[in-house]
Amino acid sequence: MKYFLTITWTAAVAAMLVGCKPTMPEANRENCQPATVVQLDRSIRSEFVDKCLRG
Repeated sequence: MKYFLTITWTAAVAAMLVGCKPTMPEANRENCQPATVVQLDRSIRSEFVDKCLRG
């Protein structure tokens, strides 16, 4: 029973973490404004700014 609870708990935690990754918005004129970029999660902000500068 303890093994079953451990597996269930691990699966539940993994399922929650998978859904936590922020999504990258489309790099267009409206989304590349500084006010919009500041609202992005830090983990994707620099990659998004690079896309704005290239596009």
